[in-house]
Amino acid sequence: MAHIAVRGSASRTVAPERGTVHLAVTVTADARADALASAQRAHGTVVALAKDAVDAGTATAWTAPGVHAWAFQDWAPVPAGRGAPGQSEPVTRFRAGGDVQVTFAAADGIAELVAALGDVEHVDVQRVEWDLTAETRAALLRELRTEASRDAVARGTDYAEALGLGEPRVLGLYEEGLHPGLGGPGEAPAPRLLAKAMTADAGGGGFELRPRDIEITAAVTAELDAPD
Repeated sequence: MAHIAVRGSASRTVAPERGTVHLAVTVTADARADALASAQRAHGTVVALAKDAVDAGTATAWTAPGVHAWAFQDWAPVPAGRGAPGQSEPVTRFRAGGDVQVTFAAADGIAELVAALGDVEHVDVQRVEWDLTAETRAALLRELRTEASRDAVARGTDYAEALGLGEPRVLGLYEEGLHPGLGGPGEAPAPRLLAKAMTADAGGGGFELRPRDIEITAAVTAELDAPD
């Protein structure tokens, strides 16, 4: 009886179904109250746009932790008469801000939100995170696990035939990285892609979203015995 250990895998490339745009509101001022007030105004504008997008059906969800302020040390020129020209001194300044995330079902909705924020001060678009719905991901992984298992058995059968052995029998099946005594890359990360979300449209100041496809992979290790 010969012992055979093989790895099976399967992958699928699909278009993303959800795009979450990450927005950051940041204001810097000499007074804490000024920084906080400006940040709250900008944050309120972003939240209102997010709510409108959800109400319109273009967005599926939004989250917005509260605005907070903090002090930091900066450097400022020394006033005339108090030091040499060009000399700086430490000063305490304040920043205030908060994050907003809005999830859309299509790239067009993200482009509309970004365009609406074009005239809003203190708001930056940090990134767009592309993903699949939980239902689609679960369904694809079920299919891929089946395909990966069959691929492992087919590989083992090929090796058995190449060695002139009989039909192999599966003794064990392990997910990636779980086979005892074998190293491996470990559990694959959840299918997710951080894409460069926006490129400026030189013609009209708009935004074009180009999400890349997401690759989902399943892998297993199989142990088989084949009769001599």
